[in-house]
Amino acid sequence: MRTIRPAAALAALCLLLSPATADTINKTDGSSIDDVTVSRETVAEVTFREGSKTRTVASDLVLSIEYDKLPSLVDSAESFAKDGDLLNAVDQMELYVDGIIGGKKERLAWAPAHAMNRVMEMRMTMGDPEAVIAAADRLIKHAPDSRFMPTAYLAKAEAQHALGRSSTAQATLQEFQNIIERKALSQLWNIEARLALVLTDSKLSGEPKREKLREIAGIAGQEFPTVRNRAKVAEGESYLEGNRKNFAEARKIFQKVVDDPKADTATLAGAFCGLGDCLFQDAFSKADAGADASNELKDAIEKYLRVVVLYKDQSAYRSKALFFAGRCYEMVTNLEDANTRARMLHGMLKRDYPDSDWAKKAD
Repeated sequence: MRTIRPAAALAALCLLLSPATADTINKTDGSSIDDVTVSRETVAEVTFREGSKTRTVASDLVLSIEYDKLPSLVDSAESFAKDGDLLNAVDQMELYVDGIIGGKKERLAWAPAHAMNRVMEMRMTMGDPEAVIAAADRLIKHAPDSRFMPTAYLAKAEAQHALGRSSTAQATLQEFQNIIERKALSQLWNIEARLALVLTDSKLSGEPKREKLREIAGIAGQEFPTVRNRAKVAEGESYLEGNRKNFAEARKIFQKVVDDPKADTATLAGAFCGLGDCLFQDAFSKADAGADASNELKDAIEKYLRVVVLYKDQSAYRSKALFFAGRCYEMVTNLEDANTRARMLHGMLKRDYPDSDWAKKAD
């Protein structure tokens, strides 16, 4: 008869008793709901099991969800994405979505809309606005009641604006506002739509634009901090536009946002990139006056590289950060291998974003 050692028996017992890994719901207020199993997601609420009880949380309070189990193709796609291979990641995710649209059954009710949303997000990371629009349209058509339907409208409008189609973007957002009213969606989406209308209005700039952004930030307030901070970043960025720039005011706004953890990745990428821009301007002014700008340049590099390393899914900010981090290294006079680092960063820029305006400027 085989003898089981006490230590081995104890280890086996601990393994049996230890809780299985489960889903995590990250909320917009910075808190999380841990060790749950998500069963369904709609535009109104996320349903999950916590122990033996079924609970819900309003979708407008959900920032993101970390799933323990994914369909095999989706899991494969995420593995490719984690390794930086977005082309294969999108291919795998598209295979899964095509199968679902073609009639394949899925026991995880939330998975199809999640996969369609991930395709849209990956296309955004790749800087392909036409593909973003196509992915958003598919999600709106095939998952109209999903948690991601509102963000599909917002992403579609942003992509249309990026292509220079501001009037089309405005029409998309007006359609979204009609849906918000018809379906009595959360106040969050009304505020999001108002913010997007401001950001896609090519005729709006300067103080009139800032007044609208401040109003939206005030309405969002403490209830919707991620929207508030996104409006604040847009306000900061407006100070860096046009002929009458105000880097000091912009810097104050960006710093407040990075000091507040209640912000999504796009907002934080924008705030850190904005801080880099302000520091770069300080350095440029000092260097132009014949003074030593090394400290300002090193601080700017730190902010830009934070965007490069931490926010790889934010193509617009990351491409800009790669360009200016390289420029900063070119200007630094007391840093070893600065020129080599500048060439490396500009090489990354041309490799990752070959069609971007920043890659062309790096030539």
